[in-house]
Amino acid sequence: MIYGLAILLPSVALWIDGQRISAFLNLIVRGLSAYYALTLSMFAPLLAGPVHALVLIYLASATRFGRGRAAAPLGTSPARRKGRDRAG
Repeated sequence: MIYGLAILLPSVALWIDGQRISAFLNLIVRGLSAYYALTLSMFAPLLAGPVHALVLIYLASATRFGRGRAAAPLGTSPARRKGRDRAG
């Protein structure tokens, strides 16, 4: 649900997720992208706000819930993943 809110209202989603400074920076990013969209007829920068919010919410949840360690194969020790299991 937080990801859907991040697409529709990025600053509100960041505020709810507890990232107050990022929510304020997202407002600035949205304002600049709206300015470029209106003056230069470039609508791609309008995606900068939602993308910024999605990445930050994903990274915050990854550090909060430990998804960073999920990439390592199961059943291997940290020493073995680093290549220290060689004989000799």
